[in-house]
Amino acid sequence: MVKEGVANFLNVTLPCEGPSAARRVRECRRPDIYLRDLSPLSPLHEGRTVRVAVTDTTENARVVAAYGAALETLRTGPHAKRSAGAAAAVAAGSVP
Repeated sequence: MVKEGVANFLNVTLPCEGPSAARRVRECRRPDIYLRDLSPLSPLHEGRTVRVAVTDTTENARVVAAYGAALETLRTGPHAKRSAGAAAAVAAGSVP
């Protein structure tokens, strides 16, 4: 879920059936993409909320590509529960 706002970041609530925010953040750090796991800030985040910085077009495209690749890696890993189209949906701009 992505809510409308005016800040230079998005808070994204991830689906319960997929990998946790911490796992996605770790996977995205490999290509030097830094998301923030908001779980330590509030129990209301339930390990499912990440903050994504919104910068310029080039950097945003790099973040989307890395996030899509991270989803694909997590989807095919031992704890994967995501559909094959998840990475494509992120790359297309519709964050699950």
